[in-house]
Amino acid sequence: MNRALTKASVNYRNDSWDLVDAVKVAKVELAELKESELPEEMKQLSSAERKTFLETKAKERAEIQSKITKLNAERSRYLAQQMKAQLGTNTLDSVMITTLHEQAQKRNFQFE
Repeated sequence: MNRALTKASVNYRNDSWDLVDAVKVAKVELAELKESELPEEMKQLSSAERKTFLETKAKERAEIQSKITKLNAERSRYLAQQMKAQLGTNTLDSVMITTLHEQAQKRNFQFE
């Protein structure tokens, strides 16, 4: 989960090996690449088609990143609701804390 969130963030970049990122940050000029340096799916495309192909891939990536971010926000809200619902139940941590407080009070400790 954390890996997907990291890759979905705006700070994630792989311009050293990812053609979409390399073109985006102007590390590589698409027109200057040799056909042998291109992925198989781009070798048969014209220069204009290559540019369109990369733009499409960049747009798809942005949509996926947006979806990951949205789903993570929904997940966080759901987990917060579940934690809130469990506050009144006897979970291990709540029982341990209650027991520690009871034992401490018997020995004249006070909590503020």
